[in-house]
Amino acid sequence: VAVLGADLIEAADDRARELRPNDPANLQNIAEALRKEKHYEQALAAYREVLAVSPGYALAHAGMGDTLFRMERFEESLEALDRALAAQPDLGAAGTLHSLAGQAAQHLDRIDEAAHHFAEAMRIDPRDNSSIDRLALIRFGQQRYQGFRAFDQLGTGCGGRLGILRLAG
Repeated sequence: VAVLGADLIEAADDRARELRPNDPANLQNIAEALRKEKHYEQALAAYREVLAVSPGYALAHAGMGDTLFRMERFEESLEALDRALAAQPDLGAAGTLHSLAGQAAQHLDRIDEAAHHFAEAMRIDPRDNSSIDRLALIRFGQQRYQGFRAFDQLGTGCGGRLGILRLAG
């Protein structure tokens, strides 16, 4: 099945390049298809093509960041995600990009940067439980509250995870 998928992507890629060889949206679609099929190196090459045609194309930077994250190339991932957010801060997926950037920063032990990205993800989507949990753990790990006893009190009497974050500052 994977071979068939790769063949279909290649055929669609060839046809799309014939019809619109330098269209960033067209090239972006090719890159996304390759990423979804886990052809990461080919996807990166396709994202680079998009950026060669349109350097500020936020979706290409975002896709590249996601692909690099999946390849565990966290430094490069974080750089691409930051470029996507800088190119288009109001991008529809900005919350998700901040969350992914936070995870990449965590892998690099850049905890303050991770906390910043998780806080931004929460600002954009206050129901982002993953970012809430990750930020709470970061702040707890940085010992911004009064140890385990305060954590136990917060969990039972002050609104759980959100209560912890409110008191943590």
